[in-house]
Amino acid sequence: MWNIKDIEHDELIQFLKNEKFYASPFNIKDDQIKIIHDGDLATYFATDDSEEFFQDWQSLWENQIVNLNIYENSNILSKINHFLEEELNYSKDFCGATKKVGYDAGTEISLLFNNMEGDMLKLLLCVAHNKTSPFIEKMRLIYLNNGFPCGYEGSYPNGKFVVFSNK
Repeated sequence: MWNIKDIEHDELIQFLKNEKFYASPFNIKDDQIKIIHDGDLATYFATDDSEEFFQDWQSLWENQIVNLNIYENSNILSKINHFLEEELNYSKDFCGATKKVGYDAGTEISLLFNNMEGDMLKLLLCVAHNKTSPFIEKMRLIYLNNGFPCGYEGSYPNGKFVVFSNK
């Protein structure tokens, strides 16, 4: 039976055990990444699903998981969710980033926190199933280097990941 210990040495697991997130700026230089510092703009990219100016971020993410043929085994899913409840919560220091990006419509939950939690679930499902892609690797790179991926400018793969940097 699968256990979270099966992936405990993955960099994402170690990253999630940090007490602080977004304490330093995202500074990876990459032609496929657009860095922004405006929380309102990050919210716009993360939530606008009109596809008028850029690809819908949530749909792009879901398509990546579907393309990797990741299935949501309830045993694995519940163990990853339990781990995330323990390690990724509001007791951690987000260095003010949760206040800059805004809140999910109709909730008191930070959009940054909510999206980060969902992203980590998807990324850890990929680790658990030993699946990856250029998209998944870029997401890992962004998070592991203090960025918050919030959108995609253009149509994947012809465009840029939009990354909020807290500093």
